Amino acid sequence: MSLSGPVRLCVQYVTAVTALWLAFHFGILSGTLAPLLHLDGWGQPLVIPVMAVLYLLILAPLSQIVVITTDPSGGSAASVWEEVTGVSLVATVAGALAGGGLVFGVPDWLSTTLPLVALSAAVVTFVLLGDAVSVQGLDTAFLSAAATTHLFVVPVALSLLVGGIGLVLAVPVAIIALLVVRGWLGTNSPIDRCVSVSLAVVFALVAGGVMAYDLSGPRPATDLDTEATANLSAAENRTYSITDYGFRSLSVPIGTVSVDNAFGFERTADVPAYTACLYDTGGKRIQTTAGHGPVLVVGNDEYASPVDQVRLAGGEHHQYGVVVLLDSVEGRSLAEIRDLGTVPVRRADSCPGTTDGPALVLVPDGERGRR
Repeated sequence: MSLSGPVRLCVQYVTAVTALWLAFHFGILSGTLAPLLHLDGWGQPLVIPVMAVLYLLILAPLSQIVVITTDPSGGSAASVWEEVTGVSLVATVAGALAGGGLVFGVPDWLSTTLPLVALSAAVVTFVLLGDAVSVQGLDTAFLSAAATTHLFVVPVALSLLVGGIGLVLAVPVAIIALLVVRGWLGTNSPIDRCVSVSLAVVFALVAGGVMAYDLSGPRPATDLDTEATANLSAAENRTYSITDYGFRSLSVPIGTVSVDNAFGFERTADVPAYTACLYDTGGKRIQTTAGHGPVLVVGNDEYASPVDQVRLAGGEHHQYGVVVLLDSVEGRSLAEIRDLGTVPVRRADSCPGTTDGPALVLVPDGERGRR
């Protein structure tokens, strides 16, 4: 049985892995699987390493798969390396970058379902094009793109179905899928080129149409609703948690932020950030340690966590509280701040130098108008 097939395939896959690693290292690819695979908190940094390990683990059995499905040809060892040409290696790099770019180039605010459908259709498209093209190197590029995308999409699809265990099941499932495809290609006559091209066009249109629909769908809408006044005398001492760190702070609620997803599929929404400036009875700005009053958009629970991004299902609506922390005031005691009583809440693009009396001015973060 010839070893040219297994060795060539292994060389191509190692080349593809190297190309993907270099692309991530130098920032050519974005390095995130969002929105396809969401691991919150500590799990998020593990996405790329986990996928890389899965990719590498699948490489090991590829030789056996190809040996099983390759007809004996009695090739010599020399012919192995003759078939691994510079053109095929360059094509493998191009194919890996194309496949990786498809997966890692999906904007993180899109849905999960539609990009996964599009990528699955893209895998079939690449396989059919690789089968139809007879130019050595170009067929390698298409098949490499198909394999690269396949080996990333399988863990994502399984994780959506069965949770984290899907990352473990991805290896045997992907290997079985490769075995079935290789076996079918090895025991059946090649698909007619016209049929392959026609089917490739159909699946490409499906992939493009699905992604176009997702991209054209509405983004989540956010709306800030502020109270007319804020009672500084009734500041509440609450516990706020940032990751695994919690702190107590006096806070005053000043409104709510609503996030609505009108699209039929899930979306990721960036919750807007705000800052605030506080003014005394003379309309003079009260300085704080950061030059502005810290504002948090938080969940409405006892131990609130700041919210900066949220994933919403189709048609889902979330509402979060907006609070101002009072512990960063400079040169004024908390008692003096409380003595301001109830002050009007205003909104502006930047904090004014003075006001006509005590006030709390809320501005978009980044437009603090510091003086």
